[in-house]
Amino acid sequence: MTDAQWLEILVRMVAGEASEEPTEGVLAVRLDEESEELTRFRVWKHGARWRAEDLSGRLRSIHGGGFTYTFVDHDGPREKPWRTERARGDVAQDEVFDALSRREATDWRPRPDDYSRPAGAPRPTTYLGRDAWEVRLAPPSHKTGDLVLVVDALDGRILQESNSVYGLFRRWEELHIVESVPDELFVWEGPFCAVYAFSDDDVPDELREQVEAERRAEEAYLAALRLDSLVVAGAGSSFGHVGDDQDDAMVHWRAEASFHLQRRRSDAPEDEDEREDGERTVWTDQRWRWTLVTHDVPAGFLPGLVADLQARTRALSTTPDP
Repeated sequence: MTDAQWLEILVRMVAGEASEEPTEGVLAVRLDEESEELTRFRVWKHGARWRAEDLSGRLRSIHGGGFTYTFVDHDGPREKPWRTERARGDVAQDEVFDALSRREATDWRPRPDDYSRPAGAPRPTTYLGRDAWEVRLAPPSHKTGDLVLVVDALDGRILQESNSVYGLFRRWEELHIVESVPDELFVWEGPFCAVYAFSDDDVPDELREQVEAERRAEEAYLAALRLDSLVVAGAGSSFGHVGDDQDDAMVHWRAEASFHLQRRRSDAPEDEDEREDGERTVWTDQRWRWTLVTHDVPAGFLPGLVADLQARTRALSTTPDP
């Protein structure tokens, strides 16, 4: 595959949603990564808007412009859906949302820790009577199997997604162009739950003060670590989070290589974040336990990175909490 061919397909995948015609169909999605079973949903879609129901008619997801309403969570179906707003950075935690929404252009940048590099030339094909391309993306070093996408040649919709080792993740099983889809299908006027249920003008003062206090704590923590001066085979960007008790804290640093550094009280029990896959280094001081998890850091840089971060964290332990 030439760069020009991949770029042409990628442009349609990212920007082709506006050219989607009104459609109705059946989408099959793997909801449990431990099972190969596919669950089917009836979908109405026009451009960026959609409505998805299971085959019994129970709502699963409505996306009607600015908001997404998701009628299920890890506990099962919900009478009051979760409302998320992508413009604020919210992402619905739902496999159907993942299947129907398009990834941002920045998500496709070549990177060593995800599927982003073509494994070969695209293959012209047809799918449900539509002209399409089959694209294979090579796995990063820590994953197995090519990611195989069947991409609509006209609008860039992903018609099928699978892994050459683990099988199907999702596919359209029926897809019909219709004259129109009623606007009311993309609207939810019932009650909902949301993290961001307020406009900028009506946020309660107490919540605004809490958010500002969290932001100040995170900025102070990052400033104390002075990560803006850190270089690991290139400069990177960082963001952090500080818990309410000021003890638990996390910082993420990203470039071509990446790491996260978690701080917990030295006597606190280990949690799942500290057991994350990756190159793991742990050290303690008189106050905290530090867990460093790195990804794609060149072997020659790792000892220096560990020593550098240990020096920075040691200084924090002898100063008031940032």
